[in-house]
Amino acid sequence: MYVELTKVSSRGQVVIPQRIRDKFGLAEGMPLAVTEQGDYILLQKMEFPKFDLKAMLSEGHIFAKRKGIQPSDLEKTIRKVRARKSHTAPRRARYDISNSISTATLKAAVSSSSK
Repeated sequence: MYVELTKVSSRGQVVIPQRIRDKFGLAEGMPLAVTEQGDYILLQKMEFPKFDLKAMLSEGHIFAKRKGIQPSDLEKTIRKVRARKSHTAPRRARYDISNSISTATLKAAVSSSSK
């Protein structure tokens, strides 16, 4: 076992030595899970599955075409869900992924599937 010393900054930041970052393939912005085990602080590299967005959109287009879903149907559903959420959801929970996708983007995705 090789030991290197580091310090905790005033903001709680810790520098992971370059040798260890290289060994584990750590890069800036990469998420790490921090846990404690007895007297130890453990850092674990988090890896998330990669999504093939083009394949997912293609499947969505095929599904929409098969079911006869029109862009106007999608717009109505989005408005209905957003209206319902704004009245029932706690303030901090209102902003989820459905609010970050514009109606125009979804309309374009559905209309391109009907071509």
